[in-house]
Amino acid sequence: MSSSLMWEIVRPAQARSLPDALKYALSPRYFDHDGSMGSDKVTLSDVDLPYLEGLKDGNVEGATELIEAIKKHEIIAIWTER
Repeated sequence: MSSSLMWEIVRPAQARSLPDALKYALSPRYFDHDGSMGSDKVTLSDVDLPYLEGLKDGNVEGATELIEAIKKHEIIAIWTER
């Protein structure tokens, strides 16, 4: 089964897809599953930047995009959808 990790600006909403590597890295921490299932939305803000910076340093594709989105929009939402 396949799922996608999604993100959107909280105000106004406009969803975008992210790489699978980032989905699998974020899912245990934010969704309490391995990334293969759908989830409710979780908001990310500047308090999440240190964790995302670590993923960026570990070359996880898509981490930079989320970091830039948080810096630009302050709060974003992420979720997995099937």
